[in-house]
Amino acid sequence: MHESAGLIPVASYARTSQDARPRDGHGVRHQLRINERTAYEYGCAVVATYSDNGRGASRAGVVRPGFDRLIVDLTRGHTATGQPIEGVICVADDRLYRRAEDLVRFYAALTGQPGRVYADPQGVRDPYSQDGLAQAGDHWRSRRRRRG
Repeated sequence: MHESAGLIPVASYARTSQDARPRDGHGVRHQLRINERTAYEYGCAVVATYSDNGRGASRAGVVRPGFDRLIVDLTRGHTATGQPIEGVICVADDRLYRRAEDLVRFYAALTGQPGRVYADPQGVRDPYSQDGLAQAGDHWRSRRRRRG
């Protein structure tokens, strides 16, 4: 992973609750490949990857080391090696957050510095706009209604 000239340096995040073959990482690898393609389509370069394989996100107390590292790096604006991060790419919101607490942590870290982006295969969102935040909130609310 390296920053290419003129491209926005982003972090790629993937998470699976389960893989078809327990903990083989296939689902996470597939998501990371989609994130690479999405980054390329939107003028970004993946400079760091974070993943949590076989880890749910809907119950309190579940430890997700990849998500926690992503939050730390986003908050400080760079990876542990000093590589700047100016956004996040993920295949879907529910890979990042399923609980309100995680939504708040993610958006606080993402918007802690100006000019950052968040993208998924449906497009790039402006996390600073009312529409961008509303999309995140709508996603979280729709997930809660489906769970009942």
